[in-house]
Amino acid sequence: MISAHLDAFTALIAAHTPAIIWYVGESPALAGGGYVTLYPDTGNREPVDLADANPMRVWTVTANYSGDDVAQVLRIAELVEAALKNQRPTVPGRSCSRIKRLIARPVTRDDDNSPARFSGTDVWRWYSTPAQPPA
Repeated sequence: MISAHLDAFTALIAAHTPAIIWYVGESPALAGGGYVTLYPDTGNREPVDLADANPMRVWTVTANYSGDDVAQVLRIAELVEAALKNQRPTVPGRSCSRIKRLIARPVTRDDDNSPARFSGTDVWRWYSTPAQPPA
């Protein structure tokens, strides 16, 4: 179930912004240019009724945008937002809410790299429940 939700999330990025380079969990050492690294969680399980018969899962993915300058980071963030905002991931057997940006952090400069690198972060969240069979 975890992989299916992450696959649905990354499929939205790939379909809407094919030019964006993205990684999951780790980017290559000394990667240059602009890209986004995704850090997914494993989906928190939340009961939605007293019997806990249809648990909801809360999914969160942190997107860390990296670039050679502020403009590149902002452009990547803008493209990812366009691909994700208010979209519903498609996961077999699940009904998903629209994806919403939960947190946006400002772009920062990292002078520990030469040349300096820039990064920004958004946190995206959505919910899924077991799909209801047709009546």
